[in-house]
Amino acid sequence: MQAYKLILFMLSLALLVLAVKVNARPNDVIFVYNYTSTLQPLQVPVFETEHFRFYYDTSEVSESYALSVANGLEGAWSVMIDTYGFRAPQSADGLPKIRVEIKDLASGIAGATYVVPVNGQWMVSKIEIDTGLSASYIKSTTAHEFFHCVQAAHNVIDENNWIVEGSAVAAEEFTYSDADDYIYWINKFMAAPDADLTSRSYDAALFWVYVWEFTGGAGKMKAIFSALETGNGLPAVKSAYGGDSGFDNMIAEFCETNFFKERYHDGSKYSGISRITATYTGSLIKWSQSVSSYAADYYVIYPRFSNLKITFDGSDYGSFKVKAYLIGDTVTEEDIPLFAGNKGSLEITQADSYSQIMIMIVNTYETKLNYKLMVGYSKRFTLKPLNNTSIKVNIGSDVKLAFKLTNVGSEGDWIKISAGVSNKNFSFKIYFNGEQVDLPYDIYLNPGEAAIFTVEVDTPFNVSITRLTVTATGSEMSRSIRFIIASTGLLVEALGYKPLVNLGEELNMSIRLVYAHNREPIPEGSVFINGTTYTCDKHGCVNLTLRGRDFETVFLVAYGLSDGEEITYRANTLNLTVSWTKMGLMNVSYGPLTLNLSTPLTIRFRPYYMHNGTPIRHGVILVNDSRIEFSLANDGYAYVQYLPKLIGRFLVVYTLVLDETGCVTLGEGGNVTVLWTGINISGIIDRTFVNVNDTVTLNVEARWAHNGSLIAPCTVEVLWINRTTYTLNNGTLRISLTNNKPEEVQVKVLGVKAPYNITETIRDFSLKVTWTGFHLILESLNKPVYNRGEEARIEYRLVYAHNGSPVGEAYVKLNVLNKTIKVANGRFTLKLKFNDDREIHITPESIEDKYGIRAIVSFSRLAIAWTHMIVSQVVVEPPYPAVNTTVKIRVRIDYAHNSSPVPYAIISFVNSTGKTDENGWVSFSIQEKNYGSHVYEVKPLIGPYNLTDSSPRLIEVVWVSPLMKSLYSGIASIGQQGYNVTLALRKWGEALAAINQKDVGKAEELAKEAYDIAIKSKKAWDKIVKAEKSIEDSRSNGRIVLLPVAEYFLNIAYSEYMKGKYDSAYSNAERAETFAIYSPHWAVVLVIVVITAVIVYVRRRRKKLEPSPPIPPPVSPQLSPLYPPRFQVTRRIPRILLDTLL
Repeated sequence: MQAYKLILFMLSLALLVLAVKVNARPNDVIFVYNYTSTLQPLQVPVFETEHFRFYYDTSEVSESYALSVANGLEGAWSVMIDTYGFRAPQSADGLPKIRVEIKDLASGIAGATYVVPVNGQWMVSKIEIDTGLSASYIKSTTAHEFFHCVQAAHNVIDENNWIVEGSAVAAEEFTYSDADDYIYWINKFMAAPDADLTSRSYDAALFWVYVWEFTGGAGKMKAIFSALETGNGLPAVKSAYGGDSGFDNMIAEFCETNFFKERYHDGSKYSGISRITATYTGSLIKWSQSVSSYAADYYVIYPRFSNLKITFDGSDYGSFKVKAYLIGDTVTEEDIPLFAGNKGSLEITQADSYSQIMIMIVNTYETKLNYKLMVGYSKRFTLKPLNNTSIKVNIGSDVKLAFKLTNVGSEGDWIKISAGVSNKNFSFKIYFNGEQVDLPYDIYLNPGEAAIFTVEVDTPFNVSITRLTVTATGSEMSRSIRFIIASTGLLVEALGYKPLVNLGEELNMSIRLVYAHNREPIPEGSVFINGTTYTCDKHGCVNLTLRGRDFETVFLVAYGLSDGEEITYRANTLNLTVSWTKMGLMNVSYGPLTLNLSTPLTIRFRPYYMHNGTPIRHGVILVNDSRIEFSLANDGYAYVQYLPKLIGRFLVVYTLVLDETGCVTLGEGGNVTVLWTGINISGIIDRTFVNVNDTVTLNVEARWAHNGSLIAPCTVEVLWINRTTYTLNNGTLRISLTNNKPEEVQVKVLGVKAPYNITETIRDFSLKVTWTGFHLILESLNKPVYNRGEEARIEYRLVYAHNGSPVGEAYVKLNVLNKTIKVANGRFTLKLKFNDDREIHITPESIEDKYGIRAIVSFSRLAIAWTHMIVSQVVVEPPYPAVNTTVKIRVRIDYAHNSSPVPYAIISFVNSTGKTDENGWVSFSIQEKNYGSHVYEVKPLIGPYNLTDSSPRLIEVVWVSPLMKSLYSGIASIGQQGYNVTLALRKWGEALAAINQKDVGKAEELAKEAYDIAIKSKKAWDKIVKAEKSIEDSRSNGRIVLLPVAEYFLNIAYSEYMKGKYDSAYSNAERAETFAIYSPHWAVVLVIVVITAVIVYVRRRRKKLEPSPPIPPPVSPQLSPLYPPRFQVTRRIPRILLDTLL
């Protein structure tokens, strides 16, 4: 069939038209298929949107109307294509945009969509929209028609109406939720739920709303469209739900949701679904009905009987889903299981506890099915009382009751009688045919047969009540009746009674007569009051009016006599007193009478009843317009507080207006004058935008809030960086505030304390003060090092220190310029150039803005250098290389302005280049085959920061023979050990002069001499050092006798060494070492001196004992007169030794 339709369309080039037809009501729509055989000719559109071309007669259609249609279609495209992801429709005319015509359509037609199959794909020929639609109807119509375009894009446009039109109506809601025209078709469904789903058209919209809202939204719709593209109709839709089982379950949930329509997001706007209703009172209810394919019948039962049975008997073929919903405060769902032949039942106990029971029968078969439904039982009886079920008796009396049991069913049944009381103080007996029966009691009744039972009840001797429940239980049902039996008496109550009455007033009160068990009034009953019998009115009351004279007390005695029938038992007697009085005040005192605005006035007093002087424990006092409750404290006084929350001096008037009983409203009072005030702070700050460390002056005044006069003295608190308290002796004060931090500070002044203990600030003073300065920030600098004569460009940013905002206008003076720079919008640029080597450090000398801010809080420290590169050090390793060997030349490159190393600079040397390391060093290697001096140039080419300015340097290298290189290495080694090789190096210079003259032999001889000089220098110095150590060792050991001689020779060795006479220096140092080593200990000298003295002494003693010798002859002329005779033997001893011994 589908193939036939496609062939027919292709042969005739027919267009499928989907139109919106409007009924008499504005929002009622019907959609029908029309056909046309001609394509519309192309015209020039009036305007175009992103996806549509619009054609209309501008004399008949307003621009605003056309734009509304355009917005409706574009909005539908945005929702369906961009948001939900449906396929985009294509125009059949090959143009990228779909043709839309706005014109007056046939009566009742609001819109139409024309589609045509092209190469197996449905495409849109055009969309027609009627003129004169309302704003809401424009939305629903454009949404509907565009969804037909979506259906064409998915190739499902040729499906049955329940799919094509139903889903298009549903799409109206999911495109424009504020356009509710679709609800017309929803309510059509709700009015006829028992209609075949696949035979529906537009009213199938409710099904598609459910699919969209509850089973997966646009994703599920696209899945269904995908199934329809390869399949057809209902089977394809079922496949999207996994087959028959999944679809049947979904249909049952759909039907359930239709009854509970509030589950839909728009459900409150839908009509209720059509249903059959019945009230169940215990009688059997029967229906014989049919239900259409994929439709439902609904039955609502209002239960008025406890037990209920639902019996379902469906067709022997097909499939049903039957459910019961027990609806009360909540909803309970019950499945009715179906067995062979589609039969099943469900019993519900206490059914009358639910407000309603809904039975839903769903046909999940593809044809209409018949069924029977029954609610109730076939075996039925009634249980009725034969007298009043509510009975009152005097305490201790007996009661007789009766009830009747009747079989009203169609079958005989055994019925069981049972009974019970709620109060065990009551006892009872049941009789049948005059004989007492034991409970439970079974009785068989035939249809129409009845039985009467009597009950005797004994009541207790007190006020009490019981519920006697009689229950009859048959095969299929149960019934109960309940008797309420009251053992009661007469109770009197006082209504409107007041134990206390205002002096001079009347008391209107009533004595009411009631039953003791439930307080039910007794009309026309008899009451005894103070010796007189009164008859009650229809409300059970006797009305009394009492009048007192002055402070008087009246006594009342009242009790009940009869209820006019059987009850005469007196349950109570009232003994009442009524006193006429007034509330009095004494010992009234107050707290302070000048108060803070938020501090209440405290009134202290003793309240009492004036008729007997007893205190009033609780009550109400009226203070001005405020009713304030009071209670007596432990000290016997009442305390109340009153606060008007107004500034000024007020007369406070107080009166007692209610006592603890609520009866007395007449009382004494008084008045007092009270001032409520506070502190008003005003202030002036001379400046609010100042430099850090500047001082601002705060002038503060404190005045009374009630009259504006100065408060003297007054304590205030200044809150800013810290919290400081000041005293204003005359009501005014000048305060200096200083801040060394850049910040915006809220300065707030509060009143702390004024006379009369006033501490509350009514109006404070608050103002922001900004202490600030400048941050001078380096914004950009292209490089820190420049070639001499190169221009440096430096950009600065100037901001306020307290918040970092740019300074609008200011003047900056720097240490490197003799002029002032104007700053605009917080930025300025500095250009500098120097032709010599120098390093400058840029610092600000002064900054000032238009507000007088001058403080420099911080600045970016900046050093810039103009310089060139120089070769500062050259190291040749070895210093004097041998010809035909490789020498390593290390060069250090420095900045000329500060002699710091230049890292990573490119250096040229001879025919090669190198790069310095981070310490400015670079190494080169070179060889030479000719003896003598050779000069090489080293030059820096380019350094960091593109530095090219440099000075070259010439390096002289003397190439020697291998022997000379070896000899120099020995000299250098001796020199590196700390020895003096000056003379050796001089001789080495002579060797170099010889090598430059290419006299290698002479040069080598001179080199040898130089090496020998170095060796002798080393040996001489080592011997001097050794002699020094020997002298120090002898001195520390006490061998000091010959140390002067050793030091004498050591001094000669020093002198000779300094003159370069290394051989002489060596020999004198050797003598010094010998004398130091062999110098005797000082103790040996002492022993010799002592021995010598003893010998002299002995000789002199002997000489005195001997005769005097003859006079000696004159001195011999051959002897030298220089020394005495006893020292002549020492002439061969050196003079220094003789001097030491003497």
